[in-house]
Amino acid sequence: MKKISVSILISILAFCLSACSTATKEEALCYAKKEFGKAEYVRTEESGDKSVRYYFKDKEYGFEYCVSSTVSDVLIDGAKFGETESKASDFDKVYYEYVLSRVREDVNALEGKWQVRILDGLDEEAQLGYQYRLAEVYCPSADDTVAQQVTEAVIKLFASYDTRRYWEHMQVPAYDTKGNKLGAYSYKYDRWLTPEDERDVLFYEEIQRLNSDAEFIRKEQKVAKETDIPLEDVPDMLGEEPVTPESIVTFYYFTVDGIEYYLADVLVWSEGGVIWYSNYDDSEK
Repeated sequence: MKKISVSILISILAFCLSACSTATKEEALCYAKKEFGKAEYVRTEESGDKSVRYYFKDKEYGFEYCVSSTVSDVLIDGAKFGETESKASDFDKVYYEYVLSRVREDVNALEGKWQVRILDGLDEEAQLGYQYRLAEVYCPSADDTVAQQVTEAVIKLFASYDTRRYWEHMQVPAYDTKGNKLGAYSYKYDRWLTPEDERDVLFYEEIQRLNSDAEFIRKEQKVAKETDIPLEDVPDMLGEEPVTPESIVTFYYFTVDGIEYYLADVLVWSEGGVIWYSNYDDSEK
């Protein structure tokens, strides 16, 4: 019976991966509207029967971007098993370039007002680029008072154009002249976050992913050897100090339906890879 089930699954998979075609104009337009906002079709550019580009105009600002659809072979052990279609777009870059062109003059004015250096996401010296950060601020002083005000002002400039909140998870970080991070202004939370705050937010959000109804209550620090963390299951992470019995571990406590649980800032091996150590198990709910 099990063999028959496996055979059926393989047959279904083979059918799903059999010869397919590129997306239609209507499918590409639906994708564009869902991912990027209201748009209207402009033109099509085809490259054979396995690749096509559809160009759209953003209805809010009028710039043009493309959505490409490509059919690729699915290869298993060197043999073709079928085909699959995928979509991609240059919207991220085009949208960023458009808004940057509108705010650049005001960003330059902030540099002069606060005597700081501001790199936009397209600058070759930017640490991560526009896909992660709207801009970076470099302050002559380690005092983060100026950093907070400048980064907030920069965020507000970009946000004034981003009415669809496409950049909700972006931020503007600030550094001193030696490259030490002072903190970052968060678009999503509309507040300045110190490096410690940023780390805390990471775990607050992880708690929400565990259970959207979870309520954070407190955090505590403990020595690893005094906890129930299985240190033999803790992997060595590149660029991170190894976790030892004497390491300080931060526990983030939260409640679900009145029951208290915790999430620790230590990664451990699990069946699916590495996860943050927690005593919460949603399978029991």
